[in-house]
Amino acid sequence: MKSNVYRLMSFGLAAVLALAATAAEPAKEKKYVDPNEFASYGPGTATKAGDPSVAEWQKANEAAIKAATTPEALKAHVKDAASAKALLAKVKGAYASDPMVLTVAAAISQEVVKPCKCPKQASCRALWSAALLDTATQSKDVYVQMFCLDQLRWCGLPCQAEKLSAFADVAADKSVKDFADWVARELAK
Repeated sequence: MKSNVYRLMSFGLAAVLALAATAAEPAKEKKYVDPNEFASYGPGTATKAGDPSVAEWQKANEAAIKAATTPEALKAHVKDAASAKALLAKVKGAYASDPMVLTVAAAISQEVVKPCKCPKQASCRALWSAALLDTATQSKDVYVQMFCLDQLRWCGLPCQAEKLSAFADVAADKSVKDFADWVARELAK
């Protein structure tokens, strides 16, 4: 009887081992590879030859930025409507603008709203914001429109809200339309 039990156990063990040997190997999990090269910070923030990051560009151009954004240098761009429009005419479509032009334009938007005792400060703000509004409403480029609207958020005047709202009504691009409407509401407050 013992030999039969042992024989049965050995047959059972042999069957289990045979099944285990022929069983399919468990499928290895395939790791997902995102096709978007910018899906993670490493590749997304890596510098490419000829295409520096903003921080690298600012560091490399620190002296030029400092010189171009002094109050005196900025005031040269808002001495009259023609000089303000000349600077804004250099704002081009997406990724086509000289970063120094964009830096100077943003610095002007900051400078004209600073409290100061300069009697021309209010007229500089009015002149600059009018140039921004004209450029936004006359340009057909969405990037140029959005750039000017973004600057108007900081230095626009309440009296410009109505014209901005009218522009929002006729803007061709939905994002421009929405942003112009939002800026107009903010300026009207």
